[in-house]
Amino acid sequence: MAPPSKAPVFSPLVELHSEKAKARFEPLLKTKSVDRWLRRKELGTRWTYLQRFERFLTYARMRIGVNGPDEFLAWAKAQSDNLVIQDLIDEFSQQQPLSTQANYMGTVRSFLKKNGYTNLPALDKWSMSTTHREGYTRKQIQSLLEFLSRKPHKLYVYFAKDSGLRAAHILSVRYRHIKKDLENGKDFVHIAFEGVFYNRKKAAGLTFIGPNTMGLLKELIVEGVIKKEDDAPIFPFSYTAVTDALILAKRKANLP
Repeated sequence: MAPPSKAPVFSPLVELHSEKAKARFEPLLKTKSVDRWLRRKELGTRWTYLQRFERFLTYARMRIGVNGPDEFLAWAKAQSDNLVIQDLIDEFSQQQPLSTQANYMGTVRSFLKKNGYTNLPALDKWSMSTTHREGYTRKQIQSLLEFLSRKPHKLYVYFAKDSGLRAAHILSVRYRHIKKDLENGKDFVHIAFEGVFYNRKKAAGLTFIGPNTMGLLKELIVEGVIKKEDDAPIFPFSYTAVTDALILAKRKANLP
């Protein structure tokens, strides 16, 4: 299990389905240009792009006076010099954390490309220094668990340790994904995602959770925290919420 980080995070698939998220991005999703851009994107990608693009549009409104995605697209297509557009994108991306600058730049360029503007200058190969982060040892994970007060947060750590799944995939687990092996009394339970989780670029792995994880999960079922309903989430909280809890526990445990 990799140590938690306070780097900028994006809400996972479960948050995209919330009424709050839908209401927040409804104005953007109703525009023709955004619909064209995202209609075939996976849900997690859609959320991430919308969050980045919303921030860019706020900057563009202050910088060039456009209001919304369609006005920005019209402005871009009206420029005789494509460097003006790239300069705007560069200026915006440079205001973001170094580790996410390329992602923000790519998001805006993707929007333009999908809407027929393909005349942007080629980018130099993006390079940045990265710090290798060692995964936690068994002893470190046990120390982390000691400082997590909520059982669902402990379960999240167990799931991550056993499965090796990305956070977005862990938070997307529903009761139906573990129902078969769980109800058959198996100690090692296969997380049986639907095909869509495997047939994409950032695919989920074929993986299992073990006896310690299952013991805590069964406790939470008995306590009514986890419902035995096909669509019931195993983790009914956001990535931001669990990350905050992990970072606090990490500090208390004096972990790197």
